[in-house]
Amino acid sequence: MSVLGQAARTYLAAYTGYVTYLPGGVSPDQTGQGNTSQPYAVYQSISRQRQRTTSGAVVATTERVQVTVVGETRSSSQATANWIAAAITATPSRQTVGSLFIHSWRVEEESSSNEVYQDGSDESARIISIEIVGTYTE
Repeated sequence: MSVLGQAARTYLAAYTGYVTYLPGGVSPDQTGQGNTSQPYAVYQSISRQRQRTTSGAVVATTERVQVTVVGETRSSSQATANWIAAAITATPSRQTVGSLFIHSWRVEEESSSNEVYQDGSDESARIISIEIVGTYTE
């Protein structure tokens, strides 16, 4: 489970515009079957690196999290990805979210694609993925 992803989810849920931009919510790893509210987002940890003292104690952790936004249209997916990026960059450092102290976080790398649903229809989902990189202390 992604610690930074969970913190981002908690942070975004309290941020102005959450219900408008993410009616399907934010879920870890994958959304539940039958989620029809779009756009929605899922997050997963890509990498985690712990900074340690010479005695081995963890002083901070840097994690890279991929947030994937799925929507019915490219514009709705892009608007949601832009909203997430704006929310994260609005407070880039030194804050407490839940039980974490976030030293810094930023948005890097964006990619987009279409994916055809496997339900027999010819509809496709518009997908935008962004990566959030952050350093925190638990």
